[in-house]
Amino acid sequence: MLNQQNHSTERLHLLHWSDDPLEAIARTLLQDHRESLPRLEHVTVLLPEMSAAVRLRQLLLQQAAQLGYPALLGPQIQSWHSWLNRYDLDNLTVVSDYRRELILLGALRQHGGLFGEGNLWALADSLLTLFDELTLNQVGLPRDLSEFTRRLASGYGLDQQPLEALDREAQLVHTLWHAWHDELHERGLVDRNTRHLLQLAASAEAPRQSRHPLYLLPPLPHCNAEREWLGRMLQGGGLTLFLHGNINGRSESAPRYHPEAPCASFSIHCRLSRATAAPTTITAACWTASTTPARERSCRYGNVQHASPPTFRQ
Repeated sequence: MLNQQNHSTERLHLLHWSDDPLEAIARTLLQDHRESLPRLEHVTVLLPEMSAAVRLRQLLLQQAAQLGYPALLGPQIQSWHSWLNRYDLDNLTVVSDYRRELILLGALRQHGGLFGEGNLWALADSLLTLFDELTLNQVGLPRDLSEFTRRLASGYGLDQQPLEALDREAQLVHTLWHAWHDELHERGLVDRNTRHLLQLAASAEAPRQSRHPLYLLPPLPHCNAEREWLGRMLQGGGLTLFLHGNINGRSESAPRYHPEAPCASFSIHCRLSRATAAPTTITAACWTASTTPARERSCRYGNVQHASPPTFRQ
């Protein structure tokens, strides 16, 4: 387990907030595959937005020229989600967003006594947002309503008898969740988020030899299923991951919206060593859990850092 952890942290690149992740990807990729230059077609780079692909290719060409290679047969560049589409399962029919909403509207009409005179479309939209979060974070709802109500009350921190409003909320969500999923199952359909989970699982289970080396700059935030996939791929040695942030930069008492929170929660979820942390400066000064007023912290930081460190790029 220790060897796997060391290998995982070697392939995890933590970047300062002022660092350019595309430059880091280009530099690391060329270092890793120096012996195969100028051919990089066996490498795949996954970006959060394809608009960054042009600049990444320019950086690869510039850095390769410095190494004595005026031309490159470049890597494959895709978005994470488009790359996952190669693992689509043939026997699945994915319901469109519009159709899944209509299916939920049908379930709402069948259980109209749960919500009174509310706006069906607005309620369906809110419920689908909740259902998406539950699916992507792999939170299943038990068939037993009383068990779900107990879990919901525990989540709200209610140790005593749940409130009547909470009982109504639990019954509404529980009934419609199962009615919606039962209807999808009867029609042989899955929603796009269930497909996403299945694609993550299929790609992680694929033999490493069948995949190109992957270099990933993922979009944020990550759901639990995506964090699990990232950790599994790092441990398997098939992924090099780039993240902005510091896995030591957020204390337990810091708020969840701390900018280091995604990186820190990822390291905790995947049990990664904390020895790989990149130092922080301005982020730590701004987001410290200290009770010192922000003005005083700002003055202290200004006395240490006299010039603004960010480098503005074209």
